[in-house]
Amino acid sequence: MYDPYWSVKPMVIAAGYLLYIGPENANLIQWLAFGLMQLYGLRLTTNFYRDWPGFVHEDWRYVNFRKQFPRAYWLVSFSGVHLFPTVMVYLSCLPLYPIFFSDATVSLSLVLWLGVFILLGSIVLAFVADEQMRTFRKNPTNKGKLMNLQEKE
Repeated sequence: MYDPYWSVKPMVIAAGYLLYIGPENANLIQWLAFGLMQLYGLRLTTNFYRDWPGFVHEDWRYVNFRKQFPRAYWLVSFSGVHLFPTVMVYLSCLPLYPIFFSDATVSLSLVLWLGVFILLGSIVLAFVADEQMRTFRKNPTNKGKLMNLQEKE
């Protein structure tokens, strides 16, 4: 049940920062950062929950960890499944801190808008990829196959 944490926590961190400074005090860059974090997190979270069968399902990777490391499973699980990903989530949120708490003024430059455009494009691209994978997996003839680009005849 740890997987949803990865997609929800960055949204919570961004929301916490925004609430701490006060939404009425936020500038355009802070609102952009907040909005883009929410949008990406929403995409990731809804993608997870759309296919989640509930608590009866255990991710195949965790099953493999248990089989591959029977004596060290809890250490592998704690470090590889919980600790390392948590550190990665928090490290990926570090750029939010100067956005919300720096006294420096950031101009609405071309580089900023290019970054916003790239991030929005990335979110759309990830959404399209999620949908393509979902469609591929729904086809029973694809069971056990890898999705790849194939030329259509």
